Amino acid sequence: MRVLVADDDRDIARALQIRLEQAGFDVDQAHDGPSAVDRALATVPDLVILDISMPGMDGFGVFEALRANAATTRVPVLFLTAHGTVPNWLSALNGGAADFICKPYDGARLVRTVRETIVRAAGDD
Repeated sequence: MRVLVADDDRDIARALQIRLEQAGFDVDQAHDGPSAVDRALATVPDLVILDISMPGMDGFGVFEALRANAATTRVPVLFLTAHGTVPNWLSALNGGAADFICKPYDGARLVRTVRETIVRAAGDD
Protein backbone atom coordinates (compact mmCIF):
# COMPACT_ATOMS: atom_id res chain seq x y z
CA MET A 1 0.00 0.00 0.00
CA ARG A 2 1.46 3.31 -1.13
CA VAL A 3 0.96 6.59 0.75
CA LEU A 4 1.99 10.05 -0.39
CA VAL A 5 2.83 12.47 2.45
CA ALA A 6 2.66 16.12 1.36
CA ASP A 7 3.96 18.48 4.03
CA ASP A 8 6.34 21.43 3.71
CA ASP A 9 7.88 20.62 7.09
CA ARG A 10 10.49 18.01 6.17
CA ASP A 11 10.87 16.83 9.77
CA ILE A 12 7.15 16.09 10.06
CA ALA A 13 7.13 14.41 6.65
CA ARG A 14 10.11 12.24 7.63
CA ALA A 15 8.54 11.30 10.98
CA LEU A 16 5.34 10.31 9.18
CA GLN A 17 7.33 8.31 6.65
CA ILE A 18 9.18 6.39 9.36
CA ARG A 19 5.99 5.63 11.30
CA LEU A 20 4.08 4.52 8.20
CA GLU A 21 6.97 2.42 6.88
CA GLN A 22 7.21 0.68 10.25
CA ALA A 23 3.52 -0.15 9.82
CA GLY A 24 4.22 -1.72 6.42
CA PHE A 25 3.36 1.10 4.00
CA ASP A 26 5.45 2.33 1.07
CA VAL A 27 5.78 6.10 1.46
CA ASP A 28 6.60 8.94 -0.92
CA GLN A 29 7.05 12.57 0.08
CA ALA A 30 6.36 15.95 -1.46
CA HIS A 31 7.15 19.29 0.16
CA ASP A 32 5.10 21.75 -1.87
CA GLY A 33 1.74 21.73 -3.60
CA PRO A 34 2.84 21.37 -7.24
CA SER A 35 5.23 18.55 -6.34
CA ALA A 36 2.44 16.79 -4.44
CA VAL A 37 0.20 16.87 -7.52
CA ASP A 38 3.03 15.72 -9.82
CA ARG A 39 4.00 12.90 -7.45
CA ALA A 40 0.41 11.73 -7.01
CA LEU A 41 -0.16 11.67 -10.77
CA ALA A 42 3.11 9.78 -11.33
CA THR A 43 2.55 7.11 -8.68
CA VAL A 44 -1.24 7.11 -8.03
CA PRO A 45 -0.95 6.28 -4.32
CA ASP A 46 -3.55 4.40 -2.29
CA LEU A 47 -3.91 7.45 -0.01
CA VAL A 48 -2.61 11.02 0.22
CA ILE A 49 -1.88 12.80 3.51
CA LEU A 50 -2.05 16.56 2.93
CA ASP A 51 -1.00 19.51 5.01
CA ILE A 52 -2.98 22.68 4.33
CA SER A 53 -0.12 25.20 4.35
CA MET A 54 2.39 24.43 1.63
CA PRO A 55 4.28 26.64 -0.81
CA GLY A 56 3.18 26.90 -4.42
CA MET A 57 -0.32 25.52 -3.82
CA ASP A 58 -2.06 24.87 -0.53
CA GLY A 59 -3.53 21.52 0.45
CA PHE A 60 -6.99 22.51 -0.75
CA GLY A 61 -5.57 23.35 -4.17
CA VAL A 62 -3.81 19.99 -4.29
CA PHE A 63 -7.03 18.27 -3.27
CA GLU A 64 -8.94 20.01 -6.08
CA ALA A 65 -6.26 19.10 -8.62
CA LEU A 66 -6.36 15.44 -7.56
CA ARG A 67 -10.15 15.36 -7.78
CA ALA A 68 -10.04 16.96 -11.25
CA ASN A 69 -7.79 14.24 -12.70
CA ALA A 70 -9.30 10.89 -13.70
CA ALA A 71 -6.26 8.97 -12.41
CA THR A 72 -6.51 10.36 -8.88
CA THR A 73 -10.14 11.38 -8.49
CA ARG A 74 -10.92 8.40 -6.24
CA VAL A 75 -7.68 8.40 -4.21
CA PRO A 76 -8.63 9.04 -0.57
CA VAL A 77 -7.20 12.19 0.96
CA LEU A 78 -6.58 12.70 4.66
CA PHE A 79 -5.79 16.23 5.84
CA LEU A 80 -3.18 16.45 8.60
CA THR A 81 -2.71 20.05 9.66
CA ALA A 82 -1.99 22.52 12.41
CA HIS A 83 -4.78 24.68 10.95
CA GLY A 84 -7.60 22.80 12.65
CA THR A 85 -10.24 25.48 12.38
CA VAL A 86 -13.90 24.63 11.90
CA PRO A 87 -13.99 26.28 8.44
CA ASN A 88 -10.98 24.20 7.30
CA TRP A 89 -12.49 21.04 8.75
CA LEU A 90 -15.80 21.72 7.02
CA SER A 91 -14.12 22.57 3.71
CA ALA A 92 -12.11 19.35 3.77
CA LEU A 93 -14.92 17.00 4.76
CA ASN A 94 -17.59 18.69 2.65
CA GLY A 95 -15.18 18.48 -0.28
CA GLY A 96 -14.90 14.73 0.14
CA ALA A 97 -11.78 14.26 2.25
CA ALA A 98 -11.63 10.92 4.04
CA ASP A 99 -10.63 12.51 7.35
CA PHE A 100 -9.22 15.65 8.99
CA ILE A 101 -6.65 15.24 11.76
CA CYS A 102 -5.07 18.09 13.71
CA LYS A 103 -1.40 18.37 14.62
CA PRO A 104 -0.12 17.36 17.04
CA TYR A 105 -1.52 13.96 16.22
CA ASP A 106 -1.65 10.53 17.81
CA GLY A 107 0.62 8.33 15.71
CA ALA A 108 -1.19 5.07 16.42
CA ARG A 109 -4.53 6.64 15.53
CA LEU A 110 -3.08 8.05 12.32
CA VAL A 111 -1.75 4.65 11.21
CA ARG A 112 -5.07 3.02 12.06
CA THR A 113 -6.98 5.70 10.13
CA VAL A 114 -4.69 5.34 7.10
CA ARG A 115 -5.10 1.56 7.06
CA GLU A 116 -8.89 1.67 7.55
CA THR A 117 -9.31 4.35 4.90
CA ILE A 118 -7.31 2.41 2.30
CA VAL A 119 -9.21 -0.81 3.03
CA ARG A 120 -12.56 1.02 2.84
CA ALA A 121 -11.59 2.70 -0.45
CA ALA A 122 -10.49 -0.64 -1.95
CA GLY A 123 -13.84 -2.13 -1.00
CA ASP A 124 -15.67 0.68 -2.83
CA ASP A 125 -14.11 -0.30 -6.16
